[in-house]
Amino acid sequence: MKKTTTEALEEDALRLPQKIFWLLYIISANVGLIITAGYRTVLLEDEPIDANNITKHALNSVFMVIDTFLSSIPVRLFHSLYPLLYIIMYLVFTVVYWQLGGTNIQGQTYIYRLLDYNNFEASTGCLIGFFLLLVQPVLQLILFGLVKLRDCVRPKHKTMDC
Repeated sequence: MKKTTTEALEEDALRLPQKIFWLLYIISANVGLIITAGYRTVLLEDEPIDANNITKHALNSVFMVIDTFLSSIPVRLFHSLYPLLYIIMYLVFTVVYWQLGGTNIQGQTYIYRLLDYNNFEASTGCLIGFFLLLVQPVLQLILFGLVKLRDCVRPKHKTMDC
């Protein structure tokens, strides 16, 4: 889809701090959703469900969805690349952390049970690949849809472009 002149001018008019904020927002929104999805489906039995756990693994997604509706930050489908790169960097970090003898709060050699590289299984690699290659882009598509809904419900000007 070809950009309109107005969209191109708006994008070019962004200053560096705005571009950095946009990048961090896209990463935060997408990764927040993937943390909630991953925790609720895979890691739920690792920790008891308490206020701290809900704050770390669920409220971030709620706040990012609310922020998406209250802000005017655009979401592009291609920007799915940024959270993907962030997650890959995090996975590399966990390997380095494990190699250097890092431990979690209970003194175990992994951050999350799923990322226990001493007992790493092929099914775990498949699960990580599934989240990276399918779930993460789908979550970006959901964010994109929420932004389109927001823009339709709350028009920028006096006309609606739904």
